[in-house]
Amino acid sequence: MVIYKILAYIYNSKIISKLRRFPNGLYHRILAAQFHRFGDHSFVQNIYLGAPERISVGNNTIIFHDTILSCVKKHKDQVFDSHIEIGSNCHIGPFNHITCTNKIVIGDGVMTGMYVLISDNNHGGTTYEELRQRPGNRDLVSKGAVHIGDNVWIGDKASILSGVTIGEGAVVAANAVVVRDVPPYCVVGGSPARILKQVLK
Repeated sequence: MVIYKILAYIYNSKIISKLRRFPNGLYHRILAAQFHRFGDHSFVQNIYLGAPERISVGNNTIIFHDTILSCVKKHKDQVFDSHIEIGSNCHIGPFNHITCTNKIVIGDGVMTGMYVLISDNNHGGTTYEELRQRPGNRDLVSKGAVHIGDNVWIGDKASILSGVTIGEGAVVAANAVVVRDVPPYCVVGGSPARILKQVLK
């Protein structure tokens, strides 16, 4: 493991572009070595990592290609204690974007489709003074952590925004924009997402 950690810090773009052809081999090991914790029998394809030392992944989890996992540590004068926790037996689909300044917790058995956004932050508010600034120059603001319960299914192109808790066994329909908590065992859809079906015990 130590050798892969060393390689993770010294590889360059020419080397890594060749290693991407072998996702089951050295490239996977170099990426996995960068995480705070990377569980047994988990697998990661070529993805973008921001502050991977703050990201934990459970066992038997697959993170598919071209996904962004990013913990923001600093933005302008702002400093963040950000963390991402992904549980066991998860399938994180291709082209997902998971980014936090606060905390994102994804439970066990979660599956996401393609192009899913999970974010606990925004580039500023909507005051006149803020909107006059370039978005990249605005402070990052968060309404709170994101918590996704066990066995949640999130469809293609859905967005889960800050301060949201999604209960166990919920289904988030494709293209939904979730801005409020979702109870367990519900199907939600739309923008903003609303309950389409609730399964009672």
